[in-house]
Amino acid sequence: MYTTDAILLSVRESGEHDILASFFTRDFGKVTAKVRGARKHTTKQGNFLHSFARARVSFILGRGGAIMAGVTSECEYPAISQDLVASGYATSFLSLCDKLIYEYAADEKLYNAIEGVLSSANTIAVSSGNERQKREDLWKEEKIWLIGLLEVLGLGTSDLRLEELRNKTHLDQYLHAALQSKCNTPVSFFGMRMGSSR
Repeated sequence: MYTTDAILLSVRESGEHDILASFFTRDFGKVTAKVRGARKHTTKQGNFLHSFARARVSFILGRGGAIMAGVTSECEYPAISQDLVASGYATSFLSLCDKLIYEYAADEKLYNAIEGVLSSANTIAVSSGNERQKREDLWKEEKIWLIGLLEVLGLGTSDLRLEELRNKTHLDQYLHAALQSKCNTPVSFFGMRMGSSR
């Protein structure tokens, strides 16, 4: 059995009562594990699979892959779950990470970056004054997260010339194109403004 700190990236159904949970761990990198009985009302592991948190997870390696054996929440970020906009930004970023990161490639810098995303989204959800300001703060923070993700993944942002970007839509279009070309996969992110560049 293996035990490590983890952050949930995404979940998807697997059969009638099970789910597949993809999480990024401190010691093993991305791990996708079957969580048996997680969709039952009596599950003890199900709560972790629906919240933004850092948790201590235990899993075993079976013939069909990893199977979650236990989970304990260590640090929760409740303000994200209580705020629809913050939840959208955080969920979108974690899903993007799930799409771009290979399994079993541990990376302490990437783990810390993902945990930092949850921390900053939680802080903005709690501290931003009005709804408009919160949306603006989350949009700006998301760009920092995306640029940081590109750098941590070794995809670089040296060709990013912020002074040449005319507006927010142009920045979103640039990041979208950079992610898609460097990752060879269709991507999207929550704050993406893809309208005309004014």
